[in-house]
Amino acid sequence: MTPRTLRRKLENESTTFKHLVLDTRMRVAKEFLVSSDLSTTEIADMLNYHSAPPFFRAFQGYVGCSPKQFRLQNKPQ
Repeated sequence: MTPRTLRRKLENESTTFKHLVLDTRMRVAKEFLVSSDLSTTEIADMLNYHSAPPFFRAFQGYVGCSPKQFRLQNKPQ
């Protein structure tokens, strides 16, 4: 599939490749925060962020709380 065809198909679905990547990263981040003891810096690195601060900002903007707050609120009992 050509890049242009992919853009058109995503446009038809009212999304972008960038949005799909962000959705996937945040879904994986939430899973790691709840089910592992990895640090937020390790999670940021695994998700291909250049450093922890951009990951923190992206997570806060997407989820509405910090990764630490999310982990505490969703800790398994």
